Amino acid sequence: MSINHVVLIGRLTSDPEIRATGSGMQVASFTIAVNDYYKGEEKAYFFDVKAFGKTAETLRNYTKKGSLVAIDGKLTQERWETKEGGEKRSKVVVLLQGLQLLSPKDSEGGGSKNYSRQSESKQSTYSSERESYMDDDSLDSDLPF
Repeated sequence: MSINHVVLIGRLTSDPEIRATGSGMQVASFTIAVNDYYKGEEKAYFFDVKAFGKTAETLRNYTKKGSLVAIDGKLTQERWETKEGGEKRSKVVVLLQGLQLLSPKDSEGGGSKNYSRQSESKQSTYSSERESYMDDDSLDSDLPF
């Protein structure tokens, strides 16, 4: 048995970047900063996150740089080859499955709302959204490398 589950609370480092796939599905990409404390010193870690469909729209409408969010998801690995030289690259990304906005509504564009994808019907929608995103070849042309 293996477990792939991530729960993080942090602040967006910039406004979410929203794109649409060739099929019109919304995809949000953003980074959150998560503070950690070790031996009296504060350290920040940065995690790339992707969200799909209605969750991406929620992020666009209710978050901005500095918004405090709680995310629930799983780790995925994106792999590609560079155009120059064909070097293999990869990075780990959190694939968002649940979102809770923790920023006060009037201070940072958020609110304490829970946008979780835990129900079975929503989970199957999430899976099909992710599969159609992963099969969308139009995203390859958007890569900067």
